[in-house]
Amino acid sequence: MAAIADAASRIDKAPDRGLASPRPYPGLRRPGWRWLKAGPYWFAYIEGESGAVITGIFHESADIPNRIDPV
Repeated sequence: MAAIADAASRIDKAPDRGLASPRPYPGLRRPGWRWLKAGPYWFAYIEGESGAVITGIFHESADIPNRIDPV
């Protein structure tokens, strides 16, 4: 819960500061997606008209590339 609160706060304050892909997986770059790390989790989010929306939360040890549909 602390990681979610931290990520939400950081995204709310500066949504444009997220990464284009999670550092270990540059191949996960997707149009409009941003990523940030909070605690042991990677958070994927998009910026919408009314603010950012978290679209995925992945534990750092998860096999993230095999949990996201290919482009």
